[in-house]
Amino acid sequence: MIPDGSWTKTGFHHSPSPSKVQVLDRWRIGIVVALWNREITEELERGCRAVLLERGLREDQIETYQVPGCFEIPVASSWFCSLKSPVDAVIALGCLIKGETPHFDLIAEAVNRGLMDLSLRERRPMVNGVLTVLDTEQANQRLGGAHGHKGQEAAYTALQMLELRSQTLQAT
Repeated sequence: MIPDGSWTKTGFHHSPSPSKVQVLDRWRIGIVVALWNREITEELERGCRAVLLERGLREDQIETYQVPGCFEIPVASSWFCSLKSPVDAVIALGCLIKGETPHFDLIAEAVNRGLMDLSLRERRPMVNGVLTVLDTEQANQRLGGAHGHKGQEAAYTALQMLELRSQTLQAT
């Protein structure tokens, strides 16, 4: 929860204070979207982008890279950190559906580890919005169904972490 109590399971429900609006004007967010399982990742991206815009970011503050699959997410995320004007946070969106081989587990672990290592090295949020599910029914339940909308939740997480980072920097 952020200090004004506006964080809930479904997101931020209060208007940002003037100081938050000033901070929002400076934030840049990168979104990395895997094209594998595109019908699912497209909805994750739509929900994520809608929340960012609803919360006050402008289109020019959001940049998106599309990558072939989830394995490519960490390297594309690192490119966002290497830009002349790096982003403040990266949101990774993808969908891994478990098959009959260990490939699912290997990719899920590689993506998770890559994003965590990058987050710690770059000292900025790398939000893991990659679904790891057993089938498309489970994925759809995470696109606004029984388990919420994970694309929206990823956006809220990025905003919450950036707010925390702003507070931490002000305190030092």
